[in-house]
Amino acid sequence: MGGLVASVLNEMTAQAPAEPVSTEKVDTVGTEKSTAEPPLSKYAEIKGKPYTAEYLDIDFWEALTPQLDVEGIGKNVGMIEEYVAKEIGNRNLEDTLDSYREVMGEVKSFLNISPNEKAEGRIDRYANYINLKNRQAKEDVRHEKMMKRILKESEHGNISS
Repeated sequence: MGGLVASVLNEMTAQAPAEPVSTEKVDTVGTEKSTAEPPLSKYAEIKGKPYTAEYLDIDFWEALTPQLDVEGIGKNVGMIEEYVAKEIGNRNLEDTLDSYREVMGEVKSFLNISPNEKAEGRIDRYANYINLKNRQAKEDVRHEKMMKRILKESEHGNISS
């Protein structure tokens, strides 16, 4: 039977006209983009879910509704997305999934997250880390404002004496 199939295939290919070879340059930019990963900023729009849901293997994302999200997974995923996007911008990285993986890889390494840890635990750990980083950033801004005010007051005091 295998010989019969092979001979029919050989006969079909022998009879098929050869496709003409074009010497024109083909614009592959459009076709390459269609098979490439979307930019991080467009991922959720194109794929229907944030890249964080994919990165953290949240296989129940499509079924997650506000009523079912009692643990705040959606909120935490949004916070992670926002943090990574801001880090990518601050570092002048490209808007790519590779940049996302770079930033998250650093956080993952810092937090020593096991690849075997359940998704919910990883989400909580990332979210707690980001909450701390956000609070620290706010405190740094507040501290900087206070230092500027003190410096300005001390300069003003030196002028009047």
